[in-house]
Amino acid sequence: MGVVEQAPVVKIPFGQRAKQRYITFTDNEGRGLVAEILDVKSDSLKIRRQSDHMVMPLPIKMLSDEDQAFAAYLYKES
Repeated sequence: MGVVEQAPVVKIPFGQRAKQRYITFTDNEGRGLVAEILDVKSDSLKIRRQSDHMVMPLPIKMLSDEDQAFAAYLYKES
């Protein structure tokens, strides 16, 4: 996933979380990534990392279970 960023874990409802510009994602190995969501697909998110503004796809299968559920929520709402 590139640069590893540590961020505090704060659980908020998906609806509130989706309204944030920058969102902290956690992968299935516990590493954090702070990014802005640019597009939502069924199997990936197009993101812009906060650390270096790199635009890249983020495969949903790489995310933690909670973040996979959040991605599914975003896809359903889009």
